[in-house]
Amino acid sequence: MAPHTPLRTTTLRAATVVCAVLVSGAAPAALAYAQAPAAAEAPSPTPSPRPYSNLTPAQIADKGIAATKSATSFRMTGHVMAHGRPADIDVSLNQNDCAGTVKLRNGSGEVRQTGGTTYIKGDDAFWRTGMAGQRLSQEQMNSAISRLHGRWLKIPAGMTDGHGMKMEQCNVTSIAADLAKFKTEHGQAVRGPDGVVNNTPVATVIKRNSVTARGRTHEETSTLSIASKGTPYILKAVRTGGTGTGSLVFSDFGKTVKVTAPPADQTVDASSMKMMMSPSPSPS
Repeated sequence: MAPHTPLRTTTLRAATVVCAVLVSGAAPAALAYAQAPAAAEAPSPTPSPRPYSNLTPAQIADKGIAATKSATSFRMTGHVMAHGRPADIDVSLNQNDCAGTVKLRNGSGEVRQTGGTTYIKGDDAFWRTGMAGQRLSQEQMNSAISRLHGRWLKIPAGMTDGHGMKMEQCNVTSIAADLAKFKTEHGQAVRGPDGVVNNTPVATVIKRNSVTARGRTHEETSTLSIASKGTPYILKAVRTGGTGTGSLVFSDFGKTVKVTAPPADQTVDASSMKMMMSPSPSPS
């Protein structure tokens, strides 16, 4: 698997949401951005003189990262790939928890994470889409979906799958830490053209990097859009090129986000699902 760029890792955490492990109770091994239109998302590196005219591109990025890290809460919306399938996410996060929705091509679900425990509730189409390709028999899949119908899958903190993968944390601190990796990502930071995100003027900082994977070289571009009016929060993070592309938009900074665990009688513990959802043996 290719190294995680900060934007891809951010999506990993956000997609805590989808993933849970529909079968094993852990986060999936690989998530990446869904395809996004490059022309609309990747600005050219034409410099803009103002604002932040007295700062280098790297210093502008630092201001955005520091401000976002200090936020008490925010909302994150965007597009991800979950188990190779496109998904739209809308997640609100505070310093410890998150809650939101996930829409797959077929089906939709809700996600909550509090106290390190993740809860996922989806319609039947959501679970069926998520379980596809997991080598489950039709009987196993139907049985699992029947048990999860109208209930929350509960994934305890620290639970791992057979490969040691854990559910990613989903909170302001972890997302901000991922965005901070922009500073150490390969490539020189350059100033892009000013723009507007959610009616707020922004300055853009761009990094381009050539990555070789499986014998092919791709140019990856990461862009941070940082508010140039008011608190300099990161309002948008975009990635184009390479093995995955897409964008995340950040809003509702400081808005109260309360996350509560579902009632115990409405949950199904992931560990209790493992036996019934073990993949069927491959034909010999």
